Amino acid sequence: MATPDPPIDRRSDPARVRRAVLVFVFGSLVITAILSVVRSRSRRSPGAERSALDRATQASYIGSQGCADCHPGESASHDRSGHARTLRPAALTKLASRLNGATFADPEYRGVGWS
Repeated sequence: MATPDPPIDRRSDPARVRRAVLVFVFGSLVITAILSVVRSRSRRSPGAERSALDRATQASYIGSQGCADCHPGESASHDRSGHARTLRPAALTKLASRLNGATFADPEYRGVGWS
């Protein structure tokens, strides 16, 4: 007659659990440290290059007229598009001049005005 398999002990060994938790925590700390070092190094290099590129771009900006001299068709198309008016000082717009100094009543709160 065959002997039955011994019963499976489903209780966890406390020392084994403690060791697994320590390995997991230590591994997570090591991975976090490595990632933070890699990120800090990658932030420095492109940032320095980007700021140098920005300074060079600003120093060599010749204006839209400089572009129009060599690219008249593209410049005319751009001037007709909304892109030509996307970035401009808000204070110089017609709407800003109409709103300047005007006071408007708040429709929700009686006695409250906005200027």
